[in-house]
This record gives sequence, structure tokens and C-alpha cells, in this order.
Amino acid sequence: MIAALVYLQVHSLKNRIRSQVRRLRKPKYLAGGLVGVLYIYFFFLRQFLFQRGHFPMASSHIPAEYRWLVESLAAGLLLVIVMLSWITPHQRAALAFTEAEIALARGF
Repeated sequence: MIAALVYLQVHSLKNRIRSQVRRLRKPKYLAGGLVGVLYIYFFFLRQFLFQRGHFPMASSHIPAEYRWLVESLAAGLLLVIVMLSWITPHQRAALAFTEAEIALARGF
């Protein structure tokens, strides 16, 4: 019984990985995958590599007295981007309903 479960789990995982790799042929999935890999590298793997002494510790090139300014500008820029994407109209609606769904909703 355990052998059958292990067999199913291994082959399910293998097929899932294979289908995800096939999706990388589409540019939007490839871009998302690259962003994900870079995120994992910069926030997790790089710290482990630098701590082992292979590379010198990464230091910020921004002086300490100006870091608050850079952080404030970055937060303000992010706020402006989010607000613009929220305020400006989009070409398509967030939810698209068919005529049958609209007619059904009007019936209630």
C-alpha cells in the first residue's frame, strides 16, 4: 500500500514539474519565473553565500544619513504606481459576466 502511494506521489510531482517547465515557453510565465528565481537568490541564497566567507559582505553604497531619504522616495514611488493603477481605467473589467449570468442575477 505504501509503495503505491509513493509511486503516485513521485509521478504526480514529476508530471507537475514537467507541466510547469512547459509553461515557461510562454513569455509571461518565463518573466514570472525569472523574477521568482531572482527573489529567492537576492533574499535568501545570497546571504548564505556571503556569510561563509567566499565573498565579502555586501555593503550599501548609500551613506547612512541618506538612507531615510532613499527609503522615503522608494515608498512614495511605489505609492504613486499603486494609486495610478487603481485610478486609471482598464480596458477590461475585473469580472466578465455572460448574458445568461446577468439575466439570472436580474431574476433574483
